[in-house]
Amino acid sequence: MYSLTLHTRVGKDGILKIEAPIGIKDTELEALLVVHPVNESRPLSVWTSNITAQG
Repeated sequence: MYSLTLHTRVGKDGILKIEAPIGIKDTELEALLVVHPVNESRPLSVWTSNITAQG
């Protein structure tokens, strides 16, 4: 398993776009995404409810 930390920004459309060249080609992978808000003023429960409501 390979861990990679990226710092990115969600656009006004609410879509997180990730491009991460990892050197592996033409194969299936399982990717785990952990989202941690930076400088978020809303309570985490409100923030996560927005994610689950759209899923």
